[in-house]
Amino acid sequence: SLRITGSSFDTKWIYARAIDQDTGNPTASLDASTLYLTFYIYIATSSDDEFVSVYSSSARKCHCRFSLGKIDFYNAAGTKVASGTTTLSSSTWHRIDLKVGTNSGAKASDAAYELLIDGVSEYSGTTNLGDSASSYVCLGIKTRHVFTNYDFYYDTIVCDDATFHGDVKTGTVCVPNADGTDTGWLGVYTRVDEIPPDGGTAPVESIVSSDAGRVESYYCVDPADAGVDSGAQILAIRGDWFCKRTGT
Repeated sequence: SLRITGSSFDTKWIYARAIDQDTGNPTASLDASTLYLTFYIYIATSSDDEFVSVYSSSARKCHCRFSLGKIDFYNAAGTKVASGTTTLSSSTWHRIDLKVGTNSGAKASDAAYELLIDGVSEYSGTTNLGDSASSYVCLGIKTRHVFTNYDFYYDTIVCDDATFHGDVKTGTVCVPNADGTDTGWLGVYTRVDEIPPDGGTAPVESIVSSDAGRVESYYCVDPADAGVDSGAQILAIRGDWFCKRTGT
């Protein structure tokens, strides 16, 4: 997961761009006349501010902003053109699908937009989204509108110029459920941070000098117990390292 967190005056964001298949340039333009953006968001600390915005090569096309847990949509002129009715729950992963079109001409306001929350259409319509294609996406707060603390997690970001990809977050994380054979430190598997991490002060650690060089190991939930089908394809294996400092 990618975490964007800050205090009341912070502006923090991450870019989603394209990779040029010929040169490997990771900052190429998406160049999507109609952008279909899918991502997951986990709201640890909510703020009535923007959390995603879309840009052409030269200007902002649109942004979405929280309003009491609901999502409002703003066009290229910064005008609110749609108000959400669904309240997103905190401490829960939500899938967001956002369609961003492009005006047919410099003076037109006929670009299509649509927002889906967890696969259900929240609103759609046409408005002024500029007459240049979508070049990149900003996840987080690039421009402040209110001044409160925020803490968002993002995951599984997909951009397409043809269609939404639906529920792309279908993987399962098999978390630790028992101590392994190496438990020389003071930590136990219940002290391994959850996903997303809560930023707590109880990581796996030891202050005993004789523990230098030791490691902790854990047994993980059996894939079958986690509901993973026997014919499932493993897309990624994540390794976590727990480091400790010895001495001063």
